[in-house]
Amino acid sequence: DTQKFDVTDDRQRFKMTHDTKPLLIRAFTLLVEELNRLRDLNSEKFNYIYKSLVASRVPDGEEYAYARTAFREVFKPFFEQNILTYDGQYLPKNQVKLFAGDIIIPLDKIGIIKYKWINDEVIKGLHRNGVDVETVDFSTLLSDADSTKLEEWIKSLSEKEYSVFNKICDSHKNEINVQNHKIFRSNKGNL
Repeated sequence: DTQKFDVTDDRQRFKMTHDTKPLLIRAFTLLVEELNRLRDLNSEKFNYIYKSLVASRVPDGEEYAYARTAFREVFKPFFEQNILTYDGQYLPKNQVKLFAGDIIIPLDKIGIIKYKWINDEVIKGLHRNGVDVETVDFSTLLSDADSTKLEEWIKSLSEKEYSVFNKICDSHKNEINVQNHKIFRSNKGNL
């Protein structure tokens, strides 16, 4: 916006100079303020812009150093406070985790409410912007779970789902604090 930033409105190529970084920081800061307002007003638009920003890449090279630095300086804190979860929520970094496995175990069904899984779509883009969430290993997941709810969830699994879960258990059986119990399925499908 040329009026807001006191720059000319001609269509000349934008040149990176020492004045560029503060100008971009101002522009990005205003964008973040608008995004924070938009988050509650229009979640679809916020979601679209958020995913676009996460996917954005500032080109490599010295010519774009000002833009890269300004982008990261403003958006890294924004991303750390707004990490997209698997269920579509935006939560702070300390409430979002990554599971070190190939399956998404529903946290609410096993009694875990203190964190949510990160949405796979944003992992690489956030990493590129210096934001990484903590990875939860299988033994930590089991210890965080409510044992009664975990047992109920395991019993509710279909034969195919149980087979996948059993493979995960088997691949993590050597981790500290993981106990391995043989469970048999009856001919009626009960565990």
